[in-house]
Amino acid sequence: MIFNPVLRGFHPDPSWVRVGEWTYLVTSTFAWLPGLPVYRSRDLCQWDPLPPVIPDNTVLDFRGLACDDGLYAPGIRHDGRRFLLTCTLVDRRKQRFVNFVCTSVDPAEGWSRPVLLPESIGRIDPTPFVDEDGSLWLVLNDLPVAEHAHGGTRSIQLWKLDTETFQPIKGPYLLWHGSMVGAATAEAPRLFRKDGWYWLMIAEGGTGPNHSVTMARSREITGPYASCPANPLLTHRHLGRREPIQCVGHADLMQRADGSWWACCLAERRVEGCRLLGRETWLLPVAWEGSDWPLFAPGQGRLSSTVDFPGNPSAPPQPKNQWLSLRTAPESLTEEVHSEKPFLRAQPHAWDDTEQAPALIGQRIREHEGRWRVELTPEAGVTAYGIAIFCNDQEWLSLGISGGKLSLMNAKGNLFGSGDIPPSGPAVMELLWNPVSVSARVRVGDIQLSFPDAAPMNGFAHPGFAGGVLAVWARGTEGGVFYSSP
Repeated sequence: MIFNPVLRGFHPDPSWVRVGEWTYLVTSTFAWLPGLPVYRSRDLCQWDPLPPVIPDNTVLDFRGLACDDGLYAPGIRHDGRRFLLTCTLVDRRKQRFVNFVCTSVDPAEGWSRPVLLPESIGRIDPTPFVDEDGSLWLVLNDLPVAEHAHGGTRSIQLWKLDTETFQPIKGPYLLWHGSMVGAATAEAPRLFRKDGWYWLMIAEGGTGPNHSVTMARSREITGPYASCPANPLLTHRHLGRREPIQCVGHADLMQRADGSWWACCLAERRVEGCRLLGRETWLLPVAWEGSDWPLFAPGQGRLSSTVDFPGNPSAPPQPKNQWLSLRTAPESLTEEVHSEKPFLRAQPHAWDDTEQAPALIGQRIREHEGRWRVELTPEAGVTAYGIAIFCNDQEWLSLGISGGKLSLMNAKGNLFGSGDIPPSGPAVMELLWNPVSVSARVRVGDIQLSFPDAAPMNGFAHPGFAGGVLAVWARGTEGGVFYSSP
């Protein structure tokens, strides 16, 4: 049995490849680091974490990036001797799109430094394709061709790359604008070779509720590509806004050693409209009827929370929840200081100062209901500290202490609870959340404050491309806070 989503908490834009008995999967991280987590599995049920592709901000420049900028939509393939991983570093404010290639002989041992591609190569969502003759191609999203009458907002283009330098040697070739006239955002292209056809699978409709998976095919890699008459092949947009699984799209295909085909994709779990978790990674079976078009979740046509699969009758444990931080690696903000407790060095920067890396370290929120309890001990020089549910630079809820005052507030300055608190000493801080509201508790010495159901979830939980993160934070010009789970 496969229990969906297989990677809980924000793990959007999955891409995968099978090599031998292992399947390797990578997802987006945007401005959070370490970037591009890689997981592997033998059975599609248990996923083990491997070293991330971008461990810190020494290999790419994250300065000036908002939380929802950064590392978009990777693509992973294998050329017979090494893994090839492509991705884009995005700065939407500057409209800059830096595509790059990383390689690895064994992802368990890490990845090469990025090889940058020319900025003229296109925009986002690059995925490699290795043809049967060994030639290397790159398919990605770009702006539409102005004279094309299709009316879509993006197009899918193809380049041939040198197999050693990865620099473009032929192209671009315009492959497709998507299946619908005027469709929003043709993106997430993947190329496959099967039964003498080149199969082009993309996402359409934007990454929100109208997201979908569509397909076209051609006898020649450069086209022309004919749209599948049954498009879209996968979507939940027709199920309405009350459907608990939303935004289904951005898929990738993989054939297992037993001959069966599977797809990974992104989708959001929503409860009472709450979007706190962001987009997660889901799996579903795919069937090919002869040389005809594929069927996603045959007989059902939609994602489900469980999928029949041999073995693993009970849900396997999720991979360990890794620490993340904005625009820099968590290790650069923390250190051990002669204590069993980890230490977060304070920084003077506000969270929306995208030129800096704030002292904020957190973990993905994996469920719509939960409780997080942290003990924080500040050092001298710390002016404010606390914990938060952080969705992005403009959407968060913070429980913090500053100058002997406790406050529970969101990014807009709405105050949901306050009180006097001793300015020093260990503070045990707790956030409890459900799809509707957030409660808070604080204890410093003998003083306890409680704010039951104080903050409405819809007052801050509007994640963009990333999802919600439970964070510890500290502000100041020196010192820091020790933090632990009591």
